[in-house]
Amino acid sequence: MKFVTKSIALTTLLAVSSGIGFLGAASQVSATMFQGQQANPSKISQIISSKPSIVGSWKGQIIPKGDDTATFIEIDVLSQAGNTKQGTWKFWGYDTKTQKDIVIQNGTLTATVNNNDVILELKEKGKTMIKFKTQVKNNKLTGESFEGKSQTKYLINLKKG
Repeated sequence: MKFVTKSIALTTLLAVSSGIGFLGAASQVSATMFQGQQANPSKISQIISSKPSIVGSWKGQIIPKGDDTATFIEIDVLSQAGNTKQGTWKFWGYDTKTQKDIVIQNGTLTATVNNNDVILELKEKGKTMIKFKTQVKNNKLTGESFEGKSQTKYLINLKKG
């Protein structure tokens, strides 16, 4: 059986464009149909948009509401079962004598998690210093103080990592 160059080119073009592959040997020609599956968008979304976690290291600022000064804060939340997590916090400052960043205050924390809502309670020497109502969105944790020693409201803005 002889094939003309035009028929081979046309067959190849059809095979590529229609998803039909032609497998040829010297004495036979066979066709195999390939059936593709369409991706399920909801499965992809579930994988990509996994539930944000409070667990890990966070860095950012605490800013008095209506002011432009900021205190740099770092928190580490430990992985534990349940909705209440323990961790530590540090306020960072700059030592002009040594020209280095130093920890100026630190303590422990409790993070109470309810879906994406988190109550952060910063403690110093076992006593509550300030509490924040926050929300976790992707790798950001933001919120406002609602209880503490000060009458001033504070904003907290943290980024994971």
